[in-house]
Amino acid sequence: MRRLNITPAEMESVCGRMVACRAAEHLGLNINQFYYIAKKLSLKTAFVKPR
Repeated sequence: MRRLNITPAEMESVCGRMVACRAAEHLGLNINQFYYIAKKLSLKTAFVKPR
């Protein structure tokens, strides 16, 4: 697998603020890479729609 050049700040900016598939697309990742990096950085990926 190629090296993923995503900074923790970039991940924090999208985790929990977008649906996972859209966040992954925004960062140029596939969904598996997105969840791998989120787990590695201990970030919550759940998106809750604000009321």
